[in-house]
Amino acid sequence: MEDEGSADTITQILLKLSGVEEVRVSLRDCLASVQFDENRTSPLRMTVSLEAAGFPAVVAANAAASQNARAGGCCGGCCGG
Repeated sequence: MEDEGSADTITQILLKLSGVEEVRVSLRDCLASVQFDENRTSPLRMTVSLEAAGFPAVVAANAAASQNARAGGCCGGCCGG
């Protein structure tokens, strides 16, 4: 993720997925924080969508803990640099 255009593209890709409710992208940290309905989508589906668009993606190591701690789930950091 290099610039605001990339952040906007990543945001739009994720928001197009059914169940994604909110996306916040940090250029500085190269992370995307996603609020989603875990009954309608998953971190895996998000990473596959990002990778298909040319954005390498991984689920952050703390995503499982974050997902369990918050209703609706959060993949924590699904965009890799």
